[in-house]
Amino acid sequence: MRGPLAASLVCGISLALGLMAPPLLAPLLAWLSGAALSLVVLRLGVMPGLQVAAFSLIPAMLVVVMVFGAAPQGALLLATLFWLPVLLLSLLLRQSASLSKTFAASAAMTVAGVACTYLLIPDPAAYWAEGILAIMQPGEFPPEAQINAAEFRALVQGISTFMTGMVASVVMLGTLVSLMLARYWQALLYNPGGFGESFRGLTFGKPVAALATLVGVAAMLLKLPVLVNVAPALVMLFMFQGLAVMHWLVRERNMNAYWLTGIYVLLIFLFLHTMVLLGALGIVDNWLNLRRKGNE
Repeated sequence: MRGPLAASLVCGISLALGLMAPPLLAPLLAWLSGAALSLVVLRLGVMPGLQVAAFSLIPAMLVVVMVFGAAPQGALLLATLFWLPVLLLSLLLRQSASLSKTFAASAAMTVAGVACTYLLIPDPAAYWAEGILAIMQPGEFPPEAQINAAEFRALVQGISTFMTGMVASVVMLGTLVSLMLARYWQALLYNPGGFGESFRGLTFGKPVAALATLVGVAAMLLKLPVLVNVAPALVMLFMFQGLAVMHWLVRERNMNAYWLTGIYVLLIFLFLHTMVLLGALGIVDNWLNLRRKGNE
């Protein structure tokens, strides 16, 4: 670790490149910027982390102003949306040294964010639909798409119902990926193998699993918008526990590493389906204790 200045360069340049990168590459660069920031907080504390965030905003603002011709506040808003959760959760991880507590706190923050959205905005779905229709119109699609205005509006309204939860879950995913990457770097530098051991022991307990199950069932039966948008964050939380179970099984049972490769390939190409399956595995693990039974 070369210090806050090097971290500022990595963090700022990664975010700036992420703003200009294609859609598939942009999240990776954003996660890299968050990981560099998180590593500083984990090693040096929150004040050096705030300094790194402040210096890193400079290249991001330059890109927003010079490349996109937009106001620099856009970079500040983007950084706040992504870096603030990273800062808070990195501080919690530094103090607690517990991945489980930090992941659970991330889910709690996401649920609180969704709930606040529904308290502050009377109809979030209409808000999202208006925003999407303002930047996309049926006439912009190629002729072979063959979609008329009514069909497009119906499609947008359907998607908008889930947008709050989708955006919140994407932010949560990016934050946790950045945290894990930073923790992995820290382990490589100061405690080789420590991250893997911590991740394979990831668990959230029966009360949280019962709550996630209750919310998921209620969302399917009642179809209340706030529950429908809260559920993805809880499923994602237990997706990570399901991944921890699979990593533990592969290591302890000497299974072929291609099992893990296959799971991550499925996460890339069939994310929602794989997330639900791994989430179910993670929830069940809290009662069956699959990793303990694997030792018997």
